[in-house]
Amino acid sequence: MSAQGSDVPDIVSAQWLKDRLADVKVLDASWYLPVHKRDAVEEFKASRLPGAQFFDLDAISDTSVDLPHMLPSEAAFAAAADALCINPDDTIVVYDRLGAFSSPRAWWTWHVFGHKRVAVLDGGLPAWVEAGSELESTPVASWRDVLAAVEAGTTGNLVDARPAGRWRGEAPEVRPGLASGHIPGSKNLPWDAVQSGGRFKPAEQLRAAFQGAGADLGRPLTLSCGSGTTACVLLLAARRAAPGARATVYDGSWSEWGGLPGVPVAKGAA
Repeated sequence: MSAQGSDVPDIVSAQWLKDRLADVKVLDASWYLPVHKRDAVEEFKASRLPGAQFFDLDAISDTSVDLPHMLPSEAAFAAAADALCINPDDTIVVYDRLGAFSSPRAWWTWHVFGHKRVAVLDGGLPAWVEAGSELESTPVASWRDVLAAVEAGTTGNLVDARPAGRWRGEAPEVRPGLASGHIPGSKNLPWDAVQSGGRFKPAEQLRAAFQGAGADLGRPLTLSCGSGTTACVLLLAARRAAPGARATVYDGSWSEWGGLPGVPVAKGAA
């Protein structure tokens, strides 16, 4: 059975998702009761379904009331959807790590705000693993990790995939309310510079692109962008350029950093 006006079932199997993984947006909506003594964010950083983003039920909520994860305002939800790069016409599959414990709440939330092509992964992450499908374990960096690197002066291998004008702070951000500029010490390699006609460039050209941007593929990389999406383009490019390259994606990217109060922001080409 599917939601009214949608050809997407409300509940999908691991095989259904596996067959359509390239065409859907996957969200990890794991949430735990205190008695579980588990940290959903840290578990997401350690492993997740391929391409998944984290949907934080507590953070994307009405924080003005003394009740847990109440529905957010329309504006707050729209900002969250924008940060996740999800449009009303996108197909979304939500899952959690307990089977179907917190993911139905996320499913309902997206439907409340008008998204009809939303499904829950039946059995969640355990069912995905039981079906023989792999998890993604690329490390995920938090803003605290990045701030620590800025304060230590070790962000020289942090590469930003946004267009050069946005990185320099000369062009406005696409999301309202964000500062303009870049993380101090970061380098800029626009994501489309590693592709040609929608395909990744040959390894030797990719190595030259990273080197030209001032990034060292022989050392651990941290990759950032506007919302954590095109940073993953650079991740794939780095692995083609240097198989086994060590890279971490800053999941919040500029959508988070540019909205944080008090964090340093640099402008210009330096």
